[in-house]
Amino acid sequence: MNENKDSLTGLVIPLVLAIIALFFWNSIFILPIKLMTVFFHELSHGLAAILTGGRIIRIDLNLNQGGVCYHQGGWFLIVASAGYLGSLLWGSGIFLSSLIKGISIRVSQTIAIILIITTGLWIRNIQAIAITVATAVALLYISANLKEKYCSMFLKFVSLVSCFYVVFDIKDDLLDRTVPISDAYQISKRIFPSFMVPAGSYIIGLIWLAIAIFVLWKIFKFAFNKK
Repeated sequence: MNENKDSLTGLVIPLVLAIIALFFWNSIFILPIKLMTVFFHELSHGLAAILTGGRIIRIDLNLNQGGVCYHQGGWFLIVASAGYLGSLLWGSGIFLSSLIKGISIRVSQTIAIILIITTGLWIRNIQAIAITVATAVALLYISANLKEKYCSMFLKFVSLVSCFYVVFDIKDDLLDRTVPISDAYQISKRIFPSFMVPAGSYIIGLIWLAIAIFVLWKIFKFAFNKK
């Protein structure tokens, strides 16, 4: 009984903190998590390119939450779709892995290693290097100094905020602004007639938004049923 109670507490506390974080969404305290989500967004573009026969040239990030993955080759529709959906999968994967007892410290270390390897292979601009290295160092420090259960709570909090950010980012970039440089707009140009491109980007954005909300609902349902 106590074990189930502790397990539920370990889920509820990060969820409450993530919801509180929504009220401080533009705070500097949430910025590091947003930047990590942007990193996974761009890395997902790059990995999709590699998996479909292309390659990554470089990845750029900046403190304004912007990022670009320069790549060659790959299947356009898959690569373009991989940004938002990929970062959502990274966040969901981190959350689900944090539910497994005894591996949260290793998960934190693994994310740090991914950041370091990516930096060495593809990141060249100073701001991006500062972002990835600082994040990696923070994760290594946390994994070395927090007990397993607190590291698990931390990962749940970070991954939930990351997933929320994906949802809000889809809404802002694809539905509110529909900017020509957005992934959805570029996909729409490839699959819709020219007169339907703006509307097509909305359609694609709505599909991605529906997928993101569905994934969030499913991981919440799985997590609470598991308790």
